[in-house]
Amino acid sequence: MHFNDIKKILARSGEGSFYYSSRTAVFLVDLGIGLSIFYLIQLVKGSMVWAKVSYYMVLLIGVANMAVINQQKGALAIWPGFLIDHSVVLISAAIAAFPSTLPRRITGNLLFLALLIPLTLYLLFRHGILLNAMPVVAGIILITSFDYYSRRNKLVQQSMIATEKQDSEFRIVSHIAHSVKPQILIARSPLETVIRHLAERGMLQEQLPGRMLDGTRETIGDALSKSLQSLLQIGDVVANARQLVGREISPDDFEELDLGELFLKEIVPPYQTKEYRIEVYSQLRRPVRLHRASFVEAINNLIRNAEVHGFGENCTKRNKVITFRLKENVKAVTLDYTNNGLPFPANLTERDFLTFGTKSSGSPGEGLGGAWIGKVIEAHHGSFQIIRDKQPLHFRITLPKRI
Repeated sequence: MHFNDIKKILARSGEGSFYYSSRTAVFLVDLGIGLSIFYLIQLVKGSMVWAKVSYYMVLLIGVANMAVINQQKGALAIWPGFLIDHSVVLISAAIAAFPSTLPRRITGNLLFLALLIPLTLYLLFRHGILLNAMPVVAGIILITSFDYYSRRNKLVQQSMIATEKQDSEFRIVSHIAHSVKPQILIARSPLETVIRHLAERGMLQEQLPGRMLDGTRETIGDALSKSLQSLLQIGDVVANARQLVGREISPDDFEELDLGELFLKEIVPPYQTKEYRIEVYSQLRRPVRLHRASFVEAINNLIRNAEVHGFGENCTKRNKVITFRLKENVKAVTLDYTNNGLPFPANLTERDFLTFGTKSSGSPGEGLGGAWIGKVIEAHHGSFQIIRDKQPLHFRITLPKRI
């Protein structure tokens, strides 16, 4: 074939890969590969390496054959090799089971196999004992490796699903923030105007009809202040939802808070006219570093959860109580939340409660309150437990003091 023919073949390869452009190209590529392998074999064959490798292979096969024949004839004891094989398999299985990570298990068995090869050759050539455990160890390594890569691929897939879920959540929350925030500002402006108007006329201290649970009467100013405060809390929730869902809360957004005071002055007052009572018992002696807006909304979700699920239509108790107990130790703050309403569903786990959209059968909710609580706990690097005791419902939230 002339050089011009090769040029024509190369020119035609522009329409597709060179290898599949023509039968001549296939022939040339295969011929080149074959000649390369042929000359490599000739090079090895012409050197002393080929002779030495062939000699040792024949010697190894011969010695192994004689060992098998001698064992069959009873000339050599079978038990030493049998016991060593079992010990090797036992050690390899232990290495594949007990180290904490799969890479350590694979590495451990590879090192063990590297030690086993010279031992096998020594016992075979010196004592005529043929070990059979080496391929077993190699098989254990292959199985462990397959398990490692299977788990790795599964974790990658789970990570991708979690990322997609987080992106979806972020887009939904962004849309809600874009739609709701302007409406909150529209509602807030006339409410503040009404408060100023009534203050100018000295009407804020006038009492409203009806009494609260403690027997006192609420003033117009208190009622309007609670409404404005609730509206401001909703605005804070919307403003911080994107950060919380997108895990963008910075440590700089945390502040030192007196939790007992936060409960009594900001969380409890909006619920004073409800048919249930909220009790707060605090043993905290120092402020706690928290993200204020998200924590307040998490507690509000717990209270609303009690109102909707615990104190629903099927609850016949007259004295309905929600209790928060705040305790601390050297490293963390513990918040125990209980209510005496309907029992918490026995089939719901911590993961179910903290997952978006998961709820018990017959629940009127959307399965979002618990998910918000879970996001807040995650942002504070805390933990959540469902305590199964004599209380109908008992949640325990633990938050570290240092974040």
